[in-house]
Amino acid sequence: MPEANTPWLRYLENLRPHLKGRDHRGKRGSLRWLEALMAERGGKAGTVRNILYKDLGSPEEKERLYRVIADLYQEAGLPPPPPPAELFLESARKTLGRDKRRIFRRFLKELEAGGRPQMVVVGGPATGKGVLLSALSRALSALPEKEPHLLNLGGELAQALVPLAEGLGIGEEVRSLLAQLSPTQPYILQGALQQEILSLLARGFNRTGRPLLLRAEAEGTLEGLPLRGPDGGQKGLSAWLEPFLKSLTIPYLAALSEPPPT
Repeated sequence: MPEANTPWLRYLENLRPHLKGRDHRGKRGSLRWLEALMAERGGKAGTVRNILYKDLGSPEEKERLYRVIADLYQEAGLPPPPPPAELFLESARKTLGRDKRRIFRRFLKELEAGGRPQMVVVGGPATGKGVLLSALSRALSALPEKEPHLLNLGGELAQALVPLAEGLGIGEEVRSLLAQLSPTQPYILQGALQQEILSLLARGFNRTGRPLLLRAEAEGTLEGLPLRGPDGGQKGLSAWLEPFLKSLTIPYLAALSEPPPT
């Protein structure tokens, strides 16, 4: 039976063409050579095979092997690969409950495999949504080109949306749309302006390609006005955000206080 192609083995296979010749440990890039290098770093040589081919080993040994491989990448003039998701999971294990650990692991695993995870988590206060987002933020910030956008929405939304729009390079457009909002307008016009703001933000996020970590309370206002959909109807925050989430092409995890309509 062929052995699994673990992320560890992929890291080594990408590195091997840059490890030529021999040294006192043997042929550079071979399993025995890597075992000897691991032992020199204070690790257990016998764990290298299991980690490489089966992804089995203690968090400490995996972290040590990752540091060895990352150093070899740098010596070869290559950018180190991202740490496997399990390394981040171990650091988050003490703070996340079982269901949040499963979400955490799945999100990072899909990203690691080149996917585009898009997940919604729903829960009331004190259900661990903030802890989950904090753990994911720390993990994503360590990955190349995956530093996340962070968005925390509740109360008056303009306070969070305007600085975010500035960072996306669309601050002027968003401020212009906000300035057009008025309580004397027909509700359908208020809804159209609000949805245009969301569309602008979605396009800005999509251009960056970076993941979004979003936390939203149950209710909010925009320039002191109720949130409204395209038909002018008043919306809770989750329902108001739903078209925005559907238009995103980037990875995201949305932690919502109430479920969106669909």
